[in-house]
Amino acid sequence: MAGVAVPIIDRAGCAVAALSVGTLSARLGEDRLPMVVELLRRQAELIGPQLNPFDIAMRRPTYGLTRTMAKEPIA
Repeated sequence: MAGVAVPIIDRAGCAVAALSVGTLSARLGEDRLPMVVELLRRQAELIGPQLNPFDIAMRRPTYGLTRTMAKEPIA
């Protein structure tokens, strides 16, 4: 197994999440690694500025998750 990740940076310059890829080692060789990192980096740069700094899930992820789960009926 092999993997690579890049941080998602918010507007304040803080790392708040990450994008990652995991695959078989044979599929992520030295020849493909720079391309995969570049693709992840580009997407992370697009996502970062769109994040809402006031979203409670960004500051306290488990709090946001439990509130969402509490509002949805259990089937």
